[in-house]
Amino acid sequence: MQLQIILLLTFTAVLLLPLSLEAQMFSVGTERQQITLPQSAVFAGVQQVNFAYRGPAEFRGTATDYSFNTPLTHIRLDMQGLNLFATYGRGIGDFENVYSELGGHVRGGVVLLPGATFNVTVPVLLSTDYILIKNNRVTNNADEFRQNNLGIKSGLQMNARFGNRTRFSTEAIAGYMFSITGYGLSSGSVNDWHINNRLYMDRLFGQAGLVFGLDVQSRKYRLEERRFNYRNIYQSFVVGISF
Repeated sequence: MQLQIILLLTFTAVLLLPLSLEAQMFSVGTERQQITLPQSAVFAGVQQVNFAYRGPAEFRGTATDYSFNTPLTHIRLDMQGLNLFATYGRGIGDFENVYSELGGHVRGGVVLLPGATFNVTVPVLLSTDYILIKNNRVTNNADEFRQNNLGIKSGLQMNARFGNRTRFSTEAIAGYMFSITGYGLSSGSVNDWHINNRLYMDRLFGQAGLVFGLDVQSRKYRLEERRFNYRNIYQSFVVGISF
């Protein structure tokens, strides 16, 4: 975790520089031009997680098989240049797994197609997260699913304004992450992609508004300890307040 924090701080300034330039482009002029500026929002919702085992057959169905397909509690905070999120659930799967995930993205971006009512950007993310899955049959910490992930992601984002108070944003992002198992005993890689959608209804309560989100993410682990190879598919529905 210390390595992740150090690298996050190191790259923050680099990623925020193009984001700051992007914000300046949209902050000059009338309110109509400023509507595409990033908004801060806090979300809560449900995340359907399908955590499917992809390792050696001899571990399938044992106590260390952490497979499950269950809706979990999901919260997140989106700010300009930074996203933080957490997912949690208890008593999931055949062995009453406990699932915990904490993570964040430092975001930058380059404007590809500027515009007041429609624009396209290329987001660049430094992404990190920590996932822990345990159950009541596993007493050895080395047998728990513990992954520290750190990587770079990029893709394409489109933003459109439909009225004075309605905006929509969609982005498709893919990336590669380095993954450390447990307490640094082994490592591997993670490939994943996201499709994130946001519908903004601005200034409904003074400066506050509503945001609805529908996200899909797929993640595949390729680790030295093959018993920890899983594919994780997330489907999230969240409701937030923008401010």
